[in-house]
Amino acid sequence: AHTEFDEARYVVEKCQDWLGEGIYNPSEIAILYRNNAQSRVLEQVFSERSVPYRIYGGPRFYDRMEIRNALAYMKLIYDPHSDVAFERVVNTPPRGVGARTLEVVRETAEQKDCSLWSALEEALELRTVNSRAKGSLKSFVEQTKEMAESARHRSLEDVARIAVYDSGLWEYHGKEKGEAGHARRENLEELINACAQFQGPPVLPLDANGEPVVEDDSQKLRDFLDQAMLDAGEYQSSDQEAINMMTLHSAKGLEFPVVFIVGMEEDLFPHATAFSDRDAEEEERRLAYVGITRSMRLLFLTHSSSRARFGTQRSSRLPSRFLDELPQEELSFVRRSKRDFPADVFSTSSRTPRRRKRTRVPGSTSTASLNVHSPWSLGTEVVHSTFGTGTIVNSKGEGNSLQLQIEFSHLGRKWILADTPHLRKGTHS
Repeated sequence: AHTEFDEARYVVEKCQDWLGEGIYNPSEIAILYRNNAQSRVLEQVFSERSVPYRIYGGPRFYDRMEIRNALAYMKLIYDPHSDVAFERVVNTPPRGVGARTLEVVRETAEQKDCSLWSALEEALELRTVNSRAKGSLKSFVEQTKEMAESARHRSLEDVARIAVYDSGLWEYHGKEKGEAGHARRENLEELINACAQFQGPPVLPLDANGEPVVEDDSQKLRDFLDQAMLDAGEYQSSDQEAINMMTLHSAKGLEFPVVFIVGMEEDLFPHATAFSDRDAEEEERRLAYVGITRSMRLLFLTHSSSRARFGTQRSSRLPSRFLDELPQEELSFVRRSKRDFPADVFSTSSRTPRRRKRTRVPGSTSTASLNVHSPWSLGTEVVHSTFGTGTIVNSKGEGNSLQLQIEFSHLGRKWILADTPHLRKGTHS
């Protein structure tokens, strides 16, 4: 697909066709993904199309703890008198604010008939909280005011970044051990993507002199929160007759007649953290095997040539190496229009494509696929302006996204983009 939204629409449209024709029941279909954060776009498109779904083994995107915390900070930035947001993040990340201290603030708010924020400021001024708590609360107030000042006249995406980073949430979850910390950070990154996509391109109105009028974006945040809660809540179903969405880890031991595995791209599946660790790459490969074998009848593997990262759409993403390792005679390809893809990659056909010449490289876990007529064929000697002389031993990708694995004389193996001015064929090739 061209983008992650095109990928999600394709998946949802296939599901709609089957459900409409009575071919499959919703509970017979599963959509698997490597990272928890990938559910967000799928949830949005399912909601737009009024198709019931459920997140198996976990909450929907906007109900995840780290997302609710970040949204609470965003609310507090615009409105420090939001008691709900205040209660959620006053001690998140932990800053030593105990239950007794919060009870004092609540009692003050009730007596004065004011917000918790106002009660906190009064408690600090009148010193009705102990000295240890006072330092923590004072730091919280100063931090919130600084974030609010930084967020003035900024886009929704920028406010999300401030809430994620300046609040300490990003650093806090980075210290969590294992997969949980990675997953929470990926969800926070996806929240930034969601805000950027909801915001759209910035358009500033002009005053009578033709100068841009900069306005606070609090209404945009309210609209975003309202839409997110409405969409995710209406079609997230607890009924068993709903399409299942889950991570590949959650799918272990389950089987479904139809399985989609989405996001089959380098850096995503296999995960970027596996590139420098052979054992981690093998674990990713085993996870791919788990996902593939969840399917009883039909298996769809999808990837996107462009995907948002930290609010920016990143192009030229490479298909997962695991796709190259599948038996090509067992595959057929779903092809989009030529308008969406380079002509040498896809044509408008759904039949099995012509086989590419494939060569196994000794000691390599992936499969090289360089055409024998390519100027970068296997065994070709090359010269890099920085790394010196080397020999091509492997490749991945096609066209402008072609990458070459080169064995350099003094540096060992490195992956290099073929379309770089720093690389040329060697004099003896």
